[in-house]
Amino acid sequence: ESSGLKIGADGRPLRSGYLTKKGKNFGGWKARFFVLEGPEPEFKYYETPGGAHLGTIRLRNAQIGKQSHTQTNENQSPAQPTAGEDLDNQFRHAFLIMEPKKRDSSAYVKHILCAESDKERDLWVDVLLQWIDYQDVDDEKQPPRQGAKTTHDQPSSGPDHPSTGKSKK
Repeated sequence: ESSGLKIGADGRPLRSGYLTKKGKNFGGWKARFFVLEGPEPEFKYYETPGGAHLGTIRLRNAQIGKQSHTQTNENQSPAQPTAGEDLDNQFRHAFLIMEPKKRDSSAYVKHILCAESDKERDLWVDVLLQWIDYQDVDDEKQPPRQGAKTTHDQPSSGPDHPSTGKSKK
């Protein structure tokens, strides 16, 4: 089972699926159907597959981070979790996309997204990072970051690399 992972014509992974998104300002958590596909490095989300397009997160020069429990109080109002929702649950399997603002690229919009499991979250983060790195390679204004992966993470079938990197558990 591939968890919805396909490779596009340009070699970038395509992915789609449900994630829970934290609403803006005082918004609650809402399940949204996210789609990652070309040609622009954009992460679009919809109410349902084929449903109303609700928004787009631009991935060019974005930063991705995994949410950890120690970060949950940082830069947040002391709003209490709603009934039946503790802080632990609120940020379980979460990751963060820092999207540069259109008018001021030194300021970021924070998008907090939650997956069904840590494994799902890690898959999303890996794929999103490949899209951001891929864009950096094509961008002539700035050289690729040191240590940025410019190769596509596909398992090699050569005899030099025994297949130990299986992700299925």
